[in-house]
Amino acid sequence: MGGIVKRNFPVLKLYSAGCAANVEKMIRRMTGVVDASVNLTTNILSVTYDAHKVTPNSMREVLMASGFGMIIDEDRDSEEELKRFSNMQYRSMRFRVIGASLLSVPVIILSMFFVYLPFSKELQMLLSFPVLFYFGFSIFTDTWKQLGHIRCNLNTLVMLCSLIAYLFSVFNTFFPSIWTQHGIIPHVYYEVSVVSVLFLLTGHMLEARVKLGNSKAIRKLLSLLPITVRVKRNGKEEIIPIKNLLAGDHVIIMQGERIPADGMIVEGFSYINESLINGDKTPQLKETGDFVTAGTFCVEGRISFVAHQVGVDTMLFHIIQTMNESQSTKKPIQRLVDKYAGYYVPGVLIASVVTFLLWLIIGGVTVLPYAVMSAISLIVISCPCALGLAIPTAVMIGIDEAAARRIIVKDAVILEKLNKVSAVAFDKTGILTEGKPEVCGWKWAKQEYKQYKMILLAAEKKSNHPLASAIVKSIESEGSIIPAPIDGFETIDNKGVNILAMGKEFWVGSHKLLKDREVQLTKGVIEQLLEYELAGWSIVYFGMDNTLLAIIAVNDRVKLNSLKTITKLNHEGIETYMLTGDGERTAQSLAGKVGIDVYVADATPNDKELFIREYQLQGKRIAMVGSGIGDAQALALADVSIAIGHGEDIAMDVAMVTIHANDLSLLARTFQIARRTAKLINRNLFWASIYNLVGIPIAAGVLFPFTGMLLTPVITGGAIALSTFSLVLSSIVIFRNDD
Repeated sequence: MGGIVKRNFPVLKLYSAGCAANVEKMIRRMTGVVDASVNLTTNILSVTYDAHKVTPNSMREVLMASGFGMIIDEDRDSEEELKRFSNMQYRSMRFRVIGASLLSVPVIILSMFFVYLPFSKELQMLLSFPVLFYFGFSIFTDTWKQLGHIRCNLNTLVMLCSLIAYLFSVFNTFFPSIWTQHGIIPHVYYEVSVVSVLFLLTGHMLEARVKLGNSKAIRKLLSLLPITVRVKRNGKEEIIPIKNLLAGDHVIIMQGERIPADGMIVEGFSYINESLINGDKTPQLKETGDFVTAGTFCVEGRISFVAHQVGVDTMLFHIIQTMNESQSTKKPIQRLVDKYAGYYVPGVLIASVVTFLLWLIIGGVTVLPYAVMSAISLIVISCPCALGLAIPTAVMIGIDEAAARRIIVKDAVILEKLNKVSAVAFDKTGILTEGKPEVCGWKWAKQEYKQYKMILLAAEKKSNHPLASAIVKSIESEGSIIPAPIDGFETIDNKGVNILAMGKEFWVGSHKLLKDREVQLTKGVIEQLLEYELAGWSIVYFGMDNTLLAIIAVNDRVKLNSLKTITKLNHEGIETYMLTGDGERTAQSLAGKVGIDVYVADATPNDKELFIREYQLQGKRIAMVGSGIGDAQALALADVSIAIGHGEDIAMDVAMVTIHANDLSLLARTFQIARRTAKLINRNLFWASIYNLVGIPIAAGVLFPFTGMLLTPVITGGAIALSTFSLVLSSIVIFRNDD
């Protein structure tokens, strides 16, 4: 199993569900491939394969032999290629929709108001031909590909009905006497064929627009990587393309340059902007022995580091993979429509045959023309023209409604996931609190010395913990204290830091570090500590060897709307949890202030991930709300990841949902929009089909014995108009009230 890996690859020249099915089939047939799936929304091929038996290059060769393309290297050039293709695909769909619209409108007008105009039918036939067989050609090709796999989808349904409507109308245009001699009016249904194709093309165009937007965040992340890299090989500096960078290379970074790989500094120092990783825009000092991450930015200084992870092994690439993974499954609602079409198409054909046979059984051979007319008319009226618009329209309205409130939803599937979320886990800092910690209390266990604060200042300047900046600001505000020279610095994961200075070992961190040192607290310190924790303040401990020097209380004020938002979510049946690295009493106090009953204190990143995983193992859906995703395993694992902030950090582009405002109340609005969108999709599917389903009995001839009426263009036109009008009206009404 050591050779089994899972990778995502962008695929080019995917135009339809049939193309996606062909790609899946070809890749799955390859020796060593365990599974393969294609998401047509993102053009992503997700493959699980044995790296000892098959390679990405061999997969690309197989696809290229069939006219497809596949991008292997996640570099700038390949991403630009995908970007160009996505733009081209969207422009192509837009051209088809505009062209089909220009020809369809005259057809509709002629069918409604100029039925008896000389050569009206012939003109409708000529105008309809390019709509079906040029602008709508992709629908027909996809249908043949689907039939090759014995599948039916919405394209199959539209092609079947529109083609039969067109051919039936052509027959009636040139051979009307066959019907008139039996007293049957030879109606034509060109408008049904063109409107069906036009609406489906419009839906595809809206989906292409969403697909084009999906790659924006990935492009922005990839833009963080430089095109070329300065390395030192064989004692000489040279500049090479980033794709030629190897693990073990000595990379040289100058001021103003991006870090191209993950690695450890071996020479020099620099201030690095690591907002991608921790959301903190304050540059952090990095020196010999410190690690740097691909995509971060050298604000000042010069360093040389050894590349440990390059290319697909970097943290930046894993972030991109996480984004692709979150979008690599087909929309459940789209699967519902395809399943609907899979039953609907055979059902319509069976109903048509049954109608034909019933006419002959009841009326005999003499009603053969009526039997043929009714059987074909049933197929014509069965085409739900507006069905192609039902889902894309609802999705675009939902996404645009969210965007108007500065809520960016990456994809329709995320709206569906949000609607199924039953719990929300909150990070504390910057989410439930303002994210602007301030020192609000000092308690010295020993006599306060200026040199202690100098050492503390030096330690916190090197730390990237959110509370460190508050302590630095507090000490520097005194004006006379400068960082002390230190001889050594070590970060202790999730606990704090150790510093060597003045020949002694100092430490700064959480109570976990205090426990490791087996420090005994005095009664005065314990009393003050209890007071700080009950106030909900975070505590930082500062000590030397096994002696506590001071405790520092840092307050990050609770957001004014936190309680209101939590209460609203709970009222709507969504459970809420808080995951924080603070101690038990501090966490309990803050949870009480915001109305959260269940919380996890002393939570490390692994603890948060474990919490999310355990909840999911119960079969439930959970969302994680944070301010970044770089090293936040919980965000990557959650069913929906939500970032809240001012939208200035690249981390905001990684989350599935980004709220570009530091307003927690918009979180409740996000869930509300998701629910409304889900409701709108179901309602649109109903209105897109109901009028056609009602028309089927009329087409079958149910009213003929009583009224002598068969299907007419008025009925089909009315069904199209009413279903479309109802769909649009439904979309307007459901989002009209802004509550």
